[in-house]
Amino acid sequence: MLPIGGTLVFTEAFDVELALRLMQQEQPSIFITVLGKEVVMAAHERGITFPSVRLGHIHNEIAKAVLPNATFSFSPYGLTETYGPASITGPDDPLEKQLTTGGRPLPGNEVRVVDPQTGRDVAPGQIGEAWIRGNIMLGYWNKPDETAQMIDKDGWIHSQDLVTVDADGFVTYAGRIKLMAKVGGENVSLEEVERVVTEHEAITHCAAVGVADARKVEAVRIYVVARSDMAIAGEELRAWLKPRLAHFKMPREIVFVDDLPRLGSAKLDRMTLAEWAKQDITA
Repeated sequence: MLPIGGTLVFTEAFDVELALRLMQQEQPSIFITVLGKEVVMAAHERGITFPSVRLGHIHNEIAKAVLPNATFSFSPYGLTETYGPASITGPDDPLEKQLTTGGRPLPGNEVRVVDPQTGRDVAPGQIGEAWIRGNIMLGYWNKPDETAQMIDKDGWIHSQDLVTVDADGFVTYAGRIKLMAKVGGENVSLEEVERVVTEHEAITHCAAVGVADARKVEAVRIYVVARSDMAIAGEELRAWLKPRLAHFKMPREIVFVDDLPRLGSAKLDRMTLAEWAKQDITA
């Protein structure tokens, strides 16, 4: 942004009302934020549109209505250790790829998808750990042991991210290795479940946790925040999820809450959610 004279608008912390006001006041051309769906939903409820936005995440029909002139859905994949995006979508990529993937590796970057148990590369389209080489960090400052765990002797960063890479080279993020539930012997990405649930237009936010299960070792429980203007029951949501999630990924319990615990960065507070997972819930 700086080389082309762009303006960045920062806030102390995320707030929907402030975001709506700034969007109307500043007329931005780019809109990217962790909680963008919350802003889009609030704008839709009030009949507000942001015609100035040319680049934003147009993930559903409501987003397309609120951002009517957004023609490029910017979707990167990366991590701090790769200086931000390791792969990114471009305006010439098919819209379906822009909406559903994290793009292709940036020039100079390589991405391998490796079975974390065997260290062997998996086939295109299969989930594995992302190993990245190219534009990456040299190491953690004064932490040689942590650096050695993260970067192998051949220069590959072991990201601990679960991804797929399709036959065209597009990377799709699936979740974190540590954010997995073991359901009847099957690995379930909790973040994948969260993403699918929030695709329902009545749901603004979702957090998935693994809970103890006498038969399957673990099962999935989801905590969801629903839109105030669109009532939805647990069984209705479950029926909507059935064709979209494999049976072993389906939540055993659906719990509606007013809000989810978050860190100052607006990311989910997984420590608090782990405590919630220990509580008994009547499905």
